[in-house]
Amino acid sequence: MKNVLLIVLLGCFIYEGKAQVPTKFHFSGYKVYLLQDGETRIDFCETKAKCIEKYEDGVMHYIVADQTGRVPKDTIFIHFDELQYVYFHNCEIVCKDIISLNSLTVITASSFGQLKINADFVEMNIGAGSMLSIEGYSKETDYLIGAGSNVDSKHLMSEKGNVNVMGYSSLGASIKIVGTVELNKGTFKNYYEI
Repeated sequence: MKNVLLIVLLGCFIYEGKAQVPTKFHFSGYKVYLLQDGETRIDFCETKAKCIEKYEDGVMHYIVADQTGRVPKDTIFIHFDELQYVYFHNCEIVCKDIISLNSLTVITASSFGQLKINADFVEMNIGAGSMLSIEGYSKETDYLIGAGSNVDSKHLMSEKGNVNVMGYSSLGASIKIVGTVELNKGTFKNYYEI
């Protein structure tokens, strides 16, 4: 009986330890480099901005935000092994190497830059005048593009995808099987070639 209790407690400890690794990141006002290198940490180039850790629904979030004065405030290097969700507001996004994930949700507002992704599922919610270039591969990609944004993902090969472009926005994508397409004052061009 003692052994069973010990194993259960050890399992809870290991599970709790894994739950503490952040997989959701929120950034506002920074130049952000995404680096998948097996570690989880945030390095600031010039200043020591405040990083808020928030534990919610079993997931650790890192939040770094500063909208005062000129942006970007600083350059941030995000080291991670696992990434599920990232939100960029008034940010420059830099991703020089392909990041491989099971799934990723990207939300932007007034941000620009590039992403290189290999994932089973990618959800892109791009708005507020964002300009983004995306390349890589995904089994499925869902796009919601709006508010004067421009997304060039013709080099992100998607097996299937759904498209919703609105509000004077544009999307160029490479989708093998296009599901739903909704255009409301937006444009969509599929670059997929057989």
